[in-house]
Amino acid sequence: MRVNVDLILLSFLKEGQIPDNEYNYALNMLEQEVNKRSSDGELQTDGHSPVPRLEGPSVTEVDEELCRRIAAQLAELGDKFDREGRIKKEMVESVVEGLLSDSLSEKRFQEVINSALPNLPPGIEKETAILAVTMTLTKKVGCNVPNLLQNFFRYTADFIQSNYVAYLQQLSRQR
Repeated sequence: MRVNVDLILLSFLKEGQIPDNEYNYALNMLEQEVNKRSSDGELQTDGHSPVPRLEGPSVTEVDEELCRRIAAQLAELGDKFDREGRIKKEMVESVVEGLLSDSLSEKRFQEVINSALPNLPPGIEKETAILAVTMTLTKKVGCNVPNLLQNFFRYTADFIQSNYVAYLQQLSRQR
C-alpha cells in the first residue's frame, strides 16, 4: 500500500466547510481534473497506479483511506497554526502575487513556509509542520483567488513530491 500526493492534497482541501461558492466550484473542477488524470493512467479511480510515485516499483496500490487520514491530521494541525496566527495574510498575499506575476520560485515558497515555523510546539516534527503550512497556504490562496487553485494545486503537489516524498512515506508507515 502507498499514498499519493495529489490525493492527500485534494483530501486536505476538502476538509472543513468553506462557504465560498467560487472556491467550492474551483475545488470541484480540481477534483474532476485529478479524477480524469487518474483515469488516464496516473492514478486509476480504483486506487491503482501503473507508475508508483511514492514507493518502490513493486508497490502499486494506493491506500485512499490512509491518504484521507493523513490529510485530516495535517488539516487539523494547519487549522491550529492558523488559529495561532502563524499563517499571516501577508504570506498568502505574497504567494498570490508570485503566482500572478509568474515569479514564485521554490526558494521563495520555502521562505514563506518557513516564516510560519519559528518556535514550533514540542512534539511536532518540522516536516509535519511544513506539510501542514504548505497545504494550508494552498487552501487560503484558493479561497482568496479561486481561479488560481488548479495551478497552485499542481505547484504545491510538485513541491511536496520533490521535497517531502520520503517524509510522506514515513508518515504512511506510521499510520
